[in-house]
Amino acid sequence: MRNMQTRMLKTSIGIFSDSHGNARNLENAASKAIELGVKKLIHLGDNYSDSLVLNKICKDVVKIPGVFCEEYKDNTIPNRLLLKIEDFKILLSHTPTSHQADLPTDLKPEVLIEKKEIDCFLYGHTHL
Repeated sequence: MRNMQTRMLKTSIGIFSDSHGNARNLENAASKAIELGVKKLIHLGDNYSDSLVLNKICKDVVKIPGVFCEEYKDNTIPNRLLLKIEDFKILLSHTPTSHQADLPTDLKPEVLIEKKEIDCFLYGHTHL
């Protein structure tokens, strides 16, 4: 058995996804998270335009589009992001695996997981 050392982020993060046009609910939830001390907000897609409300309440916002958002086809907006927060490498994706709508340059979650190049994988698409 590997000797596992517990690692924790010092930065508090609010993670949201699948807002599906409920920007007001997203804003309310994110505002509550900020009140509780969250310093960074992440939106994992569906709907990308909803995530624009997050910029009104927090300076540190990261967002990616969902696979059926128009922005997913825009190669200037990353569909998946590899973030480094403190000493953690965190992959952000809307889907838990590669998707048929992916662009050729999109990161492949399966490859990054297999090669153990990430410490944490955050994804949406659960509709929960």
